[in-house]
Amino acid sequence: MFSRKIFGLACIASLACLTGCLGALPKSSTAQEYESNQRLQEIYEAQAGVFEGVLTQNPNNEPDRPVRLELFVTRQSNGRNEDGEEKFVPVLQATYRRLDVNDVRLRYFIKSVRYYEESGEMLMIVDDKTQGASPGEGYLAIQGRVENKIFTGSVVDHRGPQGILRLEKLASSRTEQ
Repeated sequence: MFSRKIFGLACIASLACLTGCLGALPKSSTAQEYESNQRLQEIYEAQAGVFEGVLTQNPNNEPDRPVRLELFVTRQSNGRNEDGEEKFVPVLQATYRRLDVNDVRLRYFIKSVRYYEESGEMLMIVDDKTQGASPGEGYLAIQGRVENKIFTGSVVDHRGPQGILRLEKLASSRTEQ
């Protein structure tokens, strides 16, 4: 009788160990990719939105300039998985434009947006000679953060520092406007 109890306990312990071990097996790369993408999507969506406000403290004491910044989440190719299928990863991108000038050359599409989750800082850079009002004017850098639905930051272009941004979040996405 004592041996049957020990045998029963050994079976239960083995089953528990096996179940625990199976739970610890590595996830497939597709599952890992999905979970990673979901996490990034949530982080980036919290930052995304349509912001409008002013660029102040301009060089040469120019008047404040009304501007619009749109941060949005899209997908970018990130190589191939072990089955040869295309992998995509969520990325933040942006558009920036002055609202007081109706010149499409002063609208910037920003493909490079880096969000530092630890500090809440964002860095956006355009270095594209095809953008800007004149050839060679396609450099724009915006550094800032979103807190309490307000984006604050600074703008630098090919001429140097251009001022301080203070923009209010109007919507979480273009479709909410």
